[in-house]
Amino acid sequence: MKVIYKILIAIVTVVGMAVLNIAMIAGLIILQQFVLIPKEYLIWVINPPTDPLIFPIMGLADFYIIAKVSGYLRLFKHPIPVPLSGLFSKHKLVSILLLVVVFYIVFPNATSFTEDSITYRTFYNPLGTEYSYNDVHSVDVGVYGESKLFGQSEGEYFYVVTFNDGTTVDLTRSGGENTDDTYSMLEYIDVKLMDLGVEKESSLDHINLLTLDQYYIDRYVRIIVNK
Repeated sequence: MKVIYKILIAIVTVVGMAVLNIAMIAGLIILQQFVLIPKEYLIWVINPPTDPLIFPIMGLADFYIIAKVSGYLRLFKHPIPVPLSGLFSKHKLVSILLLVVVFYIVFPNATSFTEDSITYRTFYNPLGTEYSYNDVHSVDVGVYGESKLFGQSEGEYFYVVTFNDGTTVDLTRSGGENTDDTYSMLEYIDVKLMDLGVEKESSLDHINLLTLDQYYIDRYVRIIVNK
């Protein structure tokens, strides 16, 4: 019975961690949209350095939970490891301040596109810089052929907008669009930019790496080849 009990606790812990991780990401996205994004948005995206910071935090939270559960169930001869498992309880003020700082760095990083303007926010500029579509210098469209840590993934499609001041935004980063169809909104903005004569660098290289239904691949190809 004790073995079955431990197995059940382990299963519940794993499921609980998965739910917690999803809730952390979903909660951040919902809060960003509610606070930062105008109601009339067309599409909005999350800017770096959100991913490199949120994933280690999730990993530490998962490790903390595993350490506590393993100690409770006595799965190991020695708790794993004591300094980390007791970090939050021994240094609560430092931990809270660290979480506040990380949240401040992560939270404001969002860019919203409306019909007439684009607002780019970062933790060092939370009020944002507003651009017009005429401020877009170029767009780069295609599919990544290789992966990078905390960045692009092989076979991931991208639509990167570069402004006159060098700021870049990838419209395919997670966020949300004011439609049920991401491709339609990407195509709408792409046509809008092409009509303004924005320079476009596009490539069909690595299109075979897309792991999508052919219907969606064809739609993205249409965006790539549009000039």
